[in-house]
Amino acid sequence: MIEKFESTQGDSAETLAAPLLDETDITFVAQTQVKLSQRDILKMHVKNPGQLNLKQRRKVLSQIQAQRAMHAKEVFLKELAAIGS
Repeated sequence: MIEKFESTQGDSAETLAAPLLDETDITFVAQTQVKLSQRDILKMHVKNPGQLNLKQRRKVLSQIQAQRAMHAKEVFLKELAAIGS
């Protein structure tokens, strides 16, 4: 997905699929297409996930999920703006 994104960077705006998306948005979309467990997501964001107790793990996962949801909303709005223009 990233290779496809980078190959379209030199194209004109008419052929570009989503001109408002940047590389972080593309990597986020690629991560969401792969089925990740909560443990894998936690390992990506926390240095010492094994030392967290259940309550701490739940709090951290809820914060990570909130950030991921906000990023997904931003990507959606960028794609919607690209369709509308």
